[in-house]
Amino acid sequence: MKRFSGARLVQGSAVEISSVDAVGSGGVAWLLFIAKDNSYASSMRKEFIAAMQAKGDTIATVIIGASKKQLSAALSTHFRKHSLCGFFSMSHGLEYNGMPKGWICLEDQERSHFQWQDFVDAGVYEHKVEQLMMVIDCCYSAFLGREIYMSVRQRHAESAGRAHCPALAILTAADIVERNFLCDFGLEVTAFHRKLDKASCERAVAFARKGAAGALETVEKIAKDQTDGSYAPWYFFFCPVQSKLLRATVFTL
Repeated sequence: MKRFSGARLVQGSAVEISSVDAVGSGGVAWLLFIAKDNSYASSMRKEFIAAMQAKGDTIATVIIGASKKQLSAALSTHFRKHSLCGFFSMSHGLEYNGMPKGWICLEDQERSHFQWQDFVDAGVYEHKVEQLMMVIDCCYSAFLGREIYMSVRQRHAESAGRAHCPALAILTAADIVERNFLCDFGLEVTAFHRKLDKASCERAVAFARKGAAGALETVEKIAKDQTDGSYAPWYFFFCPVQSKLLRATVFTL
């Protein structure tokens, strides 16, 4: 599956997959986290909320300038209440010991950061979230996307498919220091849902019947001619073939 036209496919799937428009499908509950409000963040937040509500999703929680403890508590509640979870984040991204990590920087007194382990600690596995969609807008966010994708992929493989793993669809702003995610691109991508088509799900179910602990997956480095270097988005998708969602709707974003 190539989700984006012109993208470079970095990781493909063992089973051929493709997606279709999911017009009329919704039901994803979103938590929006804004590390520090400003004119850009305010504009993007309002437009994103309007776009999500227009396609039938809900905005469960909006958090601005939270501490790590507050964000953790909000995510824990979010994961406990909803099986189709969305997470939208705007913040600075982190370099750690000179290495780009893409961890979400909080604007609290401790200058805390949020990484995938913090989502795990908040209960993304424990509460058995079925699908997790993420839009992460920060410098180096592609590194966080890769960390999430690889961690869930490893958990699935090491447990031979027995451990609960959510389906992932992650859009990240950049693998560089970005100047702007560009509202237009973010809203264009998230304006309507896409989902795995019926044939893809049927192929995956047939694959699962063979006893394979595989997954549907794709990683794409998105080509956007108009970026002028200000952002460099990546896309990550992962869905265990054993997932009961394969008999329902699996959103690709």
